[in-house]
Amino acid sequence: MTQAYIENQKGKSLKATLRLKLHLDPATEEALRETLEQSTSCFNAVCRHGWDNDQRNGTRLHQATYQPLRETHSDLPSQLVISARMKATEALKSVQERKRQGRFVSCPQSSLCPVRYDARSYWIRLSDGYASLATTQGRVCVSFRLCAYYTRYADWRPCSADLCFRNGKYYLHLVVEREAPNPVAEGVLGVDFGIVEIATDNDGNRYSGEAVKSVRRRVRRIRRLLQQRGTKSARRHLKRIRAKQSRFVKNTNHVVSKSLVGTALTSRKALALEDLSNIRDRADTVSREMRWLLGNWAFLQLRQFVSYKAEALGVPIVLVDPRNTSRTCSECGHCAKENRKSQSKFHCQQCGLMLNADLNAAKNIKARGECSDALLFWSEALPTNQEQAPNL
Repeated sequence: MTQAYIENQKGKSLKATLRLKLHLDPATEEALRETLEQSTSCFNAVCRHGWDNDQRNGTRLHQATYQPLRETHSDLPSQLVISARMKATEALKSVQERKRQGRFVSCPQSSLCPVRYDARSYWIRLSDGYASLATTQGRVCVSFRLCAYYTRYADWRPCSADLCFRNGKYYLHLVVEREAPNPVAEGVLGVDFGIVEIATDNDGNRYSGEAVKSVRRRVRRIRRLLQQRGTKSARRHLKRIRAKQSRFVKNTNHVVSKSLVGTALTSRKALALEDLSNIRDRADTVSREMRWLLGNWAFLQLRQFVSYKAEALGVPIVLVDPRNTSRTCSECGHCAKENRKSQSKFHCQQCGLMLNADLNAAKNIKARGECSDALLFWSEALPTNQEQAPNL
């Protein structure tokens, strides 16, 4: 049986992060600024202690640092001191390799670490547009405007929130959640990811990647010219075009992922995707141009977009082994390197099948998805009245 695993499962909750811009008066802004500065100081102190003592256990770090921090930061609420310690513990656990390289990790003094709030230190009225936050000067009320896109999350349950300071503005990153709809599938839609064709499903629908490739090549040419200049204005231009390219690729992946999930939802099918983890590690034998294309291929972002959109609509995701999907005949199962004549042409040397190579791979991915145990799990009990899922 082809090995596969389920990316979204029954009973899982959906989470979303809302970026809310806060509207503050000068006094409230001063209170938030002081809270951020003291929380950042606590974060760095815990990081320094854990670094120097090779300690990453949250309980031991709390026992060693809580009382000293409460004495030196008496204005900071105790729950925010604990939140700073928790964030520092997570940071210490994620940089073990950096410590072996002798690099200490902390929040730079010029920046402010986000303050994490939980049920003890804040409350929020999403539909009314205001929240209450604990600060060094007591509780303060902040207001925000809920944009039209975020109104779909008005009835979701608020979880934690992070107070952030970016480019002179204060934001509240609010995490909300709701129960995910039960995954439902009566078949499989195989999807092949690629560079020339961003995605191809086994029904023959193709999503061209030529526009993305064209933008990347143009940006590469401009980047080379600007890097040769090396002036201040050239560096500013480099930053702008990098952000512009990133937004273009992100938007393209959103469009493709939304179409794929919509197709699967309409036909009540699960999506079978390739597990392309570590694919760049196998690119040593290809040309320099291909290595550059692989390095700029945002396949993980596309898979993440497909995953969360599918999860919100109750469309199951199955990840399958991608090996030899482009060399195996979808009709007779013959696998040979000679079957793949070119990037777009597949010609089976045994049965003579001639097909688009990406379409042939999508059919093989579909077959591997159908061999998994996931379909049996999802087809046992199909709900009669499925809850209406939110628009994406």
